Amino acid sequence: GSDWIKAENFVGNGPYKLQQWKPNDFVHVVRNTNYYDNAKVCIDQIFFYPTSDDNAAERKVRTGDLDINTNFSGSRLEEINKNLPGYARIHGYTGLTYYIFNLRKAPFNDARVRAAISMTADREFVTKEILKAGQQPAYSLVPPGIADYQSGAMSTDFKGQSMEERLVRAKKLLEEAGYGPNKPLKFTFSFRNSGDNPRVAPVVQQNWAKIAPWVQVEILGAETQINYEKLRTGDFELGDAGWISDFNDAKNFVYLFQTSTDQLNYGKYSNPEFDKLMEAADVEKDAVKRANMMKQAEAIVLKENGFMPMWFLTNRNLVSPRVTGWVDNAVDIHRARYLCTTDAQKAGAAPKS
Repeated sequence: GSDWIKAENFVGNGPYKLQQWKPNDFVHVVRNTNYYDNAKVCIDQIFFYPTSDDNAAERKVRTGDLDINTNFSGSRLEEINKNLPGYARIHGYTGLTYYIFNLRKAPFNDARVRAAISMTADREFVTKEILKAGQQPAYSLVPPGIADYQSGAMSTDFKGQSMEERLVRAKKLLEEAGYGPNKPLKFTFSFRNSGDNPRVAPVVQQNWAKIAPWVQVEILGAETQINYEKLRTGDFELGDAGWISDFNDAKNFVYLFQTSTDQLNYGKYSNPEFDKLMEAADVEKDAVKRANMMKQAEAIVLKENGFMPMWFLTNRNLVSPRVTGWVDNAVDIHRARYLCTTDAQKAGAAPKS
């Protein structure tokens, strides 16, 4: 029955076994002495704690109650480097923050409106002055670090324009779409109340207000789960989202805009040519040809401004210097079986290679 998930019944063959699990409190695992490579495992037990408050977690790292926390705000980086030198670990990440247009209704069923709003979000200011943790402005869909794919080969057509040029162009596009003093453009931007998103939302709101006085944007924050539920059900106009690769392949990003992707295609973007290219890529054995097909598909959704790429992510971890074996990487996977501590090494408990 359903009792198989209880600690006393759970069966696994990994380096650790479940000792105790208290939902929304902690998960406690202990070394599995029956693991085939147990002699090379260093740490005897690990506690995992869920947290939605990175500042509280940072304090626990500072006091030694936590050895690792898997996130921190870029706005805290300078202070962390000052008070916890050597703890902050930053690395490029195969992930993207992007904004989604609801294409099923006005105003974003008009490509001119989508283009105007996308081009006037100041990605450079957001990444350099707000995020401050190595994030890169995004003008394409597939992030750097994806295998067999040239990230940035396809990009939005406004990437090389100054913000002044974009603002002039955006106003003209909106006027062509019928907006102006007598018909203001009004929409709501929904965002996640987590991480740096609440700090970014008022910045892009101000960016859009610079197009013209008659561009009026309301910003609305929500808990992450609620925000994504609104995206899935279409209860939004412009929404904030993020995507981190499940596996290192461009397909994991480009497929988000296939018609058949359904709920994860939040804005319901649909283009027959895009779909045809992605279907062909699925059966293409030649890696170069396959990548070129996905590049063509990416170019289509970018040209139509089917979404707003905002920034490519970094993985940000606080790691106590007493933890050894930690290797920064683009997918941010750190197997506990390879980690150790300086205390264990001094005591002679470090694994034998």
